[in-house]
Amino acid sequence: VGWEGELYIVYKDGNKIKAQKSTDGGATWSATAVNEITMNNSNSNGLDAWTDANGVHLVYSVDDPNGSYKTWYQRNRHGFSNWIEQKDVTDLSGDAGGFPSVTTSANRVHVAFTDNDGLIPGDGSGTPKSRDRYNSSWQSSQQIVIDDVALGYIIANSSKLHAFYYIPDHLVNHLKYRNRDLGGSWGSSETTLEVNADVLEPIDMTVTADGQVHIFYVSLNPPYGIYNVWNNAWGTDFEISTSYA
Repeated sequence: VGWEGELYIVYKDGNKIKAQKSTDGGATWSATAVNEITMNNSNSNGLDAWTDANGVHLVYSVDDPNGSYKTWYQRNRHGFSNWIEQKDVTDLSGDAGGFPSVTTSANRVHVAFTDNDGLIPGDGSGTPKSRDRYNSSWQSSQQIVIDDVALGYIIANSSKLHAFYYIPDHLVNHLKYRNRDLGGSWGSSETTLEVNADVLEPIDMTVTADGQVHIFYVSLNPPYGIYNVWNNAWGTDFEISTSYA
């Protein structure tokens, strides 16, 4: 992830979460610019990072020996080495889950997690939820969709919080989408983006300065690589590739 000339690579190594930082476009990297995070154990099914003017926002899951995965949040301010604001996002009654996703909007941090004990996407399914921090206060969590899902991701632009999730079926996986106002609640309306999507190659997404949401995902039906853009509505699928290569 990157922000105004600062690039970060964040990754898990055993029970450590490490980061490397570059200020010269990736020509050189520092492994000491950002401190390591030590987790309670080495069992995790994912991490995600997002940057904005307030720093690097990190979420990661840690296996709880007494139950399901927990999702943790921390932030690293630009120019500082320490992580601050550690929070167990799944500390409310009835909340649990990993496969975390994080994004931000004005005055808000948005985190998503899925109550799924699998180690890889598609290895089981469970309840997907999102939880916001508004200014400095964590809000109640919201269930994104009633169905059990294999994996749920979120991303925000200036007007909406967008959610993508995979509903597994006996033969195919359905990639679904819905959105909500940044401070609102998840509604019941959803869009099917793909039937027979590849959960093991999760959706990748970004937001450009004009507020458009760009996504790429893999379909198990030819063509395999699919690109689309949301600009108040989804456009026409564009075929990136016709093979896994």
